[in-house]
Amino acid sequence: MPLPVAAMRRGLGALGLLLALGAGAGGAAEAPAPLATYRENSGSLPPEHAWGLHAAIAGDGAVWARFCRGCETAGPACREAAGQAAPAALEALRAAAAASGLAERPAAADPAPFVGGPGSGGTVVLDAATIALPAFPAPGDRARVEAVLNVLRAALPPEVPALADGG
Repeated sequence: MPLPVAAMRRGLGALGLLLALGAGAGGAAEAPAPLATYRENSGSLPPEHAWGLHAAIAGDGAVWARFCRGCETAGPACREAAGQAAPAALEALRAAAAASGLAERPAAADPAPFVGGPGSGGTVVLDAATIALPAFPAPGDRARVEAVLNVLRAALPPEVPALADGG
């Protein structure tokens, strides 16, 4: 089983994925520092229409992603891809995270979120601080969170969105 899949199955999350990516088959290489995670899902839909995407970007730009249909998180309903984020995209992501002010003033959760709806969120590490990008931020924080999420989505290499299209 590929290392990223094993890390996910053991519940190690994005950091475990990045450690597994950095370790490679030999396990001796130093893992790249995590930079960001991204998640998106269809919301509450019947299994035949539901889907979820999880991606992790290492500090060196290595990207790993998994797209699953239905309510599955592993197995034949899932496809994985790896790629590389462009250096300019990584710098844009760091700049957007810094400009958002979310490290100094974290986004609050929406007190009345759209229950069952689709959502996307993630995290960005900036100067050793993890910035949360909630899927459902409070109305006053939505613009700041969306600004960073838009740059994060744009940083994902073409292999990641292609997963949803069957690629």
